[in-house]
Amino acid sequence: EVQVVRAAGNGMDEQRFATDYLHVITDRDWADSDKPVTMTNKFSTIEATGMELDNRAGTVKLLSHVRASHDPISR
Repeated sequence: EVQVVRAAGNGMDEQRFATDYLHVITDRDWADSDKPVTMTNKFSTIEATGMELDNRAGTVKLLSHVRASHDPISR
């Protein structure tokens, strides 16, 4: 039951990641998993198998079986 929170910043909303396993390399600010992962933010939920999270570059690469749902922004 791993929970990761990436704080909002640089025009991005807060992101949350949940998975059963996470390999973390702290000196590279990097994490990866080959297990199912759920990524959520204010409007979206994305499920995938495997991810690579590069916090220095501010990127997330979802590796396979990616499915997403998005709630439209109400105006």
